[in-house]
Amino acid sequence: MSFLKISGHHFYVLVSLSIFTIFSSLALHGESLQKIQQWVELERRIASEGAAWEADRALSENLIAIYRDELDLLEQQIADSRDDVSAAEAERAELVAKNEALNEITDLFLKQIIEVEMGLRALHPLLPTPLQQELSPAYAAMPENPQTSTSAIGQRMQPIVAMLTQIQRFNNTVTVVQNFRSFGQGEPIQVDEIYFGTGAAFYVDRSGVNAGIGFPGENGWIWEPQEGIANKVMTFLAVYRGTRQAEYINLPVNVR
Repeated sequence: MSFLKISGHHFYVLVSLSIFTIFSSLALHGESLQKIQQWVELERRIASEGAAWEADRALSENLIAIYRDELDLLEQQIADSRDDVSAAEAERAELVAKNEALNEITDLFLKQIIEVEMGLRALHPLLPTPLQQELSPAYAAMPENPQTSTSAIGQRMQPIVAMLTQIQRFNNTVTVVQNFRSFGQGEPIQVDEIYFGTGAAFYVDRSGVNAGIGFPGENGWIWEPQEGIANKVMTFLAVYRGTRQAEYINLPVNVR
């Protein structure tokens, strides 16, 4: 072999070169391994950081979506609250308007009640005596001073309605009552008083001697004797009580 022909000096040089080449290759190979390891580590870290970033990004996106939903819900609640406030304000304005209108109507109605109460007070002495007696409880329930009374409207309406109803009923019927009247210096004599509503009345005693007419005056009822009507009044009483057949009877009426 040609290798064996190499001289000792050349062999040493070759061996030295070979060893150097081997060590050089080993050194170079070690560096490459280190760089490869560093690159692998870098890639691993990059991959790890990328995965972590992806996870953080996904979490952030989920949180953003949740926050966006909450924000939308909050905005809807705010909008609904504004609508509720607007509706409440509109309802309040409507109620205030209705209350003002009701107060106006109440004031007007109260004025009318006061006028009716005062009118009924003024009417009292002009009413027939039996009707005054029927209306005594209702008059007692009325306020003494309608202008300053603080009683509720409903409470004040009850006696008014009762009085107007009784007055209307009395005015549409014929009412006969017994009473006592004095004629001259003698003892009071029992008479029958006949009221034709609230505008005219007649009286006659049982003997048919004393008879007269009655009518409301400025301060109360006025009774005046009337000649020539006793028999007619007694005839009317007989027809009224059913002891005589009905017939036309002419009686004078005093209208003032």
